[in-house]
Amino acid sequence: MRGIIPTIDSTKSLRALRDLCLIQYGIQAIGNPADKASYINALLTFPVIACKQVSENKGLKSPIFSQVEALEATLEAMAILFG
Repeated sequence: MRGIIPTIDSTKSLRALRDLCLIQYGIQAIGNPADKASYINALLTFPVIACKQVSENKGLKSPIFSQVEALEATLEAMAILFG
């Protein structure tokens, strides 16, 4: 399951940052794609853009009540099994 807030490690290689952006989150570099900072900037702005899109009802969507209930039931079942 993808997280909403990406983990950013400045020691990652350019390829690792590119893969994180493009493959895991589907976002493009901001600026020169040959520069690590371009991918780090994209990862830093991603949560802000995602939250803005949710509030504008586009992009990511807030879950409906029944989905929240289903998730709650799943988490409770997991707590019983693994708690």
